[in-house]
Amino acid sequence: MANAPESKTSAGNLRIEKLPAYIQVADQIRRAIQLGQYVSGERLPPEVDLAQQIGVSRTTLREAICQLVGEGYLKSQPGAHGGLFITQSNDGAESELSRLRLHWDDIEHFFDYRIAVECAAAALAANHRSATDLKAISQANDDMAHAENHSESRAADAAFHLIIVAATGNPYLRRAVEDARAGMFRPLDVFGFVHEMWVGQPDEHTHILDGITAGDATAASAAMREHIEGARRKIRVMIWGERGAAARSR
Repeated sequence: MANAPESKTSAGNLRIEKLPAYIQVADQIRRAIQLGQYVSGERLPPEVDLAQQIGVSRTTLREAICQLVGEGYLKSQPGAHGGLFITQSNDGAESELSRLRLHWDDIEHFFDYRIAVECAAAALAANHRSATDLKAISQANDDMAHAENHSESRAADAAFHLIIVAATGNPYLRRAVEDARAGMFRPLDVFGFVHEMWVGQPDEHTHILDGITAGDATAASAAMREHIEGARRKIRVMIWGERGAAARSR
């Protein structure tokens, strides 16, 4: 790959890289995958629609797609029902379990990180949310309650949490929440959790929404903590089994 163009600043030898458009687009799509806005096995929108959504030329989009295919995030499938799909793992269940267990400490750290930043986001959203924010959060919660498969549940869950942090109006907190969720969910998404993992989460989301709607920062934060800890417990059981999960509880 050719080196990105550089521009010299007044600071002497310091140079600031200006990334090519296709790299920025690849970053944007990769981020959406990591955040669960697209999930494993899902087909991306047609090229012309996706280019229009992002606001770039089809040539730029194709270059970005080539990069993501090379990185293993996307795969192209020919035929009448083909297109671009988010890559699913080809490893067996035991291989995936072994990999997740090997990196389990990292997943635990990301859960801790999520509690730190998402509880803060819920509290701040309770103080700053608008009527439009509440409507969007409520819609995401309804979407999850009516989801029929893992992909729909995962996308609605991602929307719910990202709308909450957007309601805070704090771009730094939003980035932190995105980082925490992207770091935790990408390896878990590849594992391909069953739809039943999401059962009960709409009720937990409703408690969070109730706190935010009431403008009760303490209640919103507490509901978010309980929700994330509940997810941690479920995933521990899925990865380690009941006995192993109990041994790793804190």
